Amino acid sequence: MNTTDNPNISEATFTPVDYTVLSLMLVASAGIGVVSAIRSRGKASTQEYLLGGRNMSPLPVAISLLGGWISAISFVGNPTEIYFFGTQLTTILLGTVPGSLFAGYIILPIFYKLKIVSINEGGVRAVVYTDVLQTLIMFGGVLLVVIVCSIDLGGIGNVWTIAERGGRIQFFDFNTSPYERHTFWSTVMLGFYQGATTLTLVQQSYQRLASVSTLQTSQRLIIGFVVGLFTLWIVLYLSGLVAYATYRDCDPLTSGRIQKPDQILTFLVTDKLRYMTGMAGLFVAAVYGCVLSTHSSCGNSMACLVWEDFIKHHKYFSGLSDAKATNVVKLLSAALGLVAMCLSWILDKLGSVYVVSTSLNSALSGPLSGVFIAGICTPWVNTEGAIVGFITSLTFSLWMVIGKLYRGGGSPARLSLSTEGCPENLMNLANTTVSHSIISDTSLTDAVYVNFTENDLLMSNTSSIQRLDSNTIYEISYCYTGIIGIMITVVVGSLVSLCTGADNPGDEKEVVNPMCGRAYKRLFQFLRKSKTHTLTQDQTQT
Repeated sequence: MNTTDNPNISEATFTPVDYTVLSLMLVASAGIGVVSAIRSRGKASTQEYLLGGRNMSPLPVAISLLGGWISAISFVGNPTEIYFFGTQLTTILLGTVPGSLFAGYIILPIFYKLKIVSINEGGVRAVVYTDVLQTLIMFGGVLLVVIVCSIDLGGIGNVWTIAERGGRIQFFDFNTSPYERHTFWSTVMLGFYQGATTLTLVQQSYQRLASVSTLQTSQRLIIGFVVGLFTLWIVLYLSGLVAYATYRDCDPLTSGRIQKPDQILTFLVTDKLRYMTGMAGLFVAAVYGCVLSTHSSCGNSMACLVWEDFIKHHKYFSGLSDAKATNVVKLLSAALGLVAMCLSWILDKLGSVYVVSTSLNSALSGPLSGVFIAGICTPWVNTEGAIVGFITSLTFSLWMVIGKLYRGGGSPARLSLSTEGCPENLMNLANTTVSHSIISDTSLTDAVYVNFTENDLLMSNTSSIQRLDSNTIYEISYCYTGIIGIMITVVVGSLVSLCTGADNPGDEKEVVNPMCGRAYKRLFQFLRKSKTHTLTQDQTQT
């Protein structure tokens, strides 16, 4: 935060209590891993390390599943989106319900019955219990911010009224244009995509679902996850409205108090709640909890993928004992964690953390998810079709997203922001009032709004430049990227398979959804009978 250029802005600093709160959280998180390592020393196999022996308690797994989904990107990015663009993004929750059900009852049974560790043929126990601690801190931190700030603003009803007057409340924009950044349709589609793919086709989520004893328990975890997701995300969205209500007359970004939009929630805590000893430490601990939760989940899951799919069967590693193999997986987890930290630094340089991360993730995971969905739901797709479909989809998705980031496509103008109530402008107003005999009333008005007008004009000009070539592929809403990737993979894969010889019903039936398999079998038999009947008629006429 830039506070040195303006004498009216005091700089918030950490107190000893804040450092204590943050340190306790870090020590507790590390302690869980140490205790787990000591208790399992010398007796943990790779299956125990990666999947917890498939006998973990459902409650901590459910909380861990939620913590793995809510990353620091969501924790910081969701309130930012609400603050600058309004509440239309919240309807993403409506799409996560059918998406999660699709994941739990169409995709999950296939993977769970195969008892695979890596979805590409999962210490998950320590990760799960660490996630429980970090998720509770995360939820408690943001909930406390919402409650305290809402009380200061006169209650949540008053917050809602202020947000509505500022044009932030919008849920049912039924515009069907794919070029609109957020509409009811685009956000619901994004929610369906994330629910359908992230729960079962992302390693860290599947790893948790596979760590419980039965498929039915795993499916119930998904229902509990949806309830928890609604609760936590609604609190995050409310924090964005609270931030807007607090700074409706003095936007920190426009006035130069913060340098990036994603700093808005952190600034709110350090600026308005500094009188609460330890509050800043609790909030930073919550943010770190998000980071550590995602970091531990991804590190363990990526280590699982690398071990199971790339090095487990290598001549040198295949002869290792279980204890040594587990140590290799732990080293892989640590190394991949360092790589993830480097990539996050690069991501921070590209723009709005939520949109950029969602776009890139969708561009990479959409085509791969399409391969899984094609294999499970379209039994006719053969190996050649899946490969060609994946390559085509990946190429198109990366081209679209990288081009969007390079050109700045799909970046709409933010909703109205004001600096009328900032201390420096109020001081200008007081000075102008004293010298009213020199400055006209019109000039007085200009003095009050000068900072806001110049910045707003610059923003509008930038937005206009970005939208000169509107309605191109680069302006398609980022919400559709993942679904487009899946559709291209399935459609191209199907066409190539039909040209090269589609798989017959019954082939690889263990990896095909039973309902889809039966439907394809009936269609195959119908088409074969129709073809036989036509040939018979031709022979009779001849």
